[in-house]
Amino acid sequence: MFDVENIRENLWREANPRVDAMLTAMRPDDRQLSPGARLYPRVAAALDTAQITPTVIPTEEVLTQIGITYEHSNFPDRKPQKFGKAKVKPAGASDREFFSAAVEAATTGPIGLRTVVVHDASAFKWTPPAFEDYAPTLVAWPVPAGYTTARVGRAVVALARCCHWCRGWFAALGDALAVSCGAVTHLFPACVGCRMDLDRERGETGYEGRELLDWITNDGWDAATGYPADRWR
Repeated sequence: MFDVENIRENLWREANPRVDAMLTAMRPDDRQLSPGARLYPRVAAALDTAQITPTVIPTEEVLTQIGITYEHSNFPDRKPQKFGKAKVKPAGASDREFFSAAVEAATTGPIGLRTVVVHDASAFKWTPPAFEDYAPTLVAWPVPAGYTTARVGRAVVALARCCHWCRGWFAALGDALAVSCGAVTHLFPACVGCRMDLDRERGETGYEGRELLDWITNDGWDAATGYPADRWR
């Protein structure tokens, strides 16, 4: 089973992009993120708000703007390169065409894909061209073939500038609390102080011996090492 999954995620070029998109949607993550989220009152409140917040699926052009591309996906199957000296080879025309078809499948259906949504004052908002008279809406980033939820999460966390918890603004925020909610993973960016506060609150839940919260972190390592495939991290 591992060999089949590895071929599909990293090496197989002749797969139908729409089929790959469906398989990506149906394949669950390794485990639920932040299983104890509801034990934290303020996390539970944040999740309640997140679940009723309108979102919109972006186009491939928007995905490209933030670096969700073939070059940064699992498909090239790169191992980590020397830190700070990495070079990412541009994708060839056939690879770009393949990934473009996969993204089209991911953003147009026919079934809903797994998505990642960032919640903070600086979160990326967008209005589809066909609805240019409407106010910008929070983006739900799709997890296309060649990506994992964590990989998309690391890409979009890099955009965060405002801590969801204290509302403070920073030059960069690399951490976000990640909470699974069905096919959607909600990310709540956190500054260092707020992350420490949330970690300390675990003692108040009565489950000190368990990991109740999960974090997605973008510390620049992926970019500095040439965006290695997840299996090489």
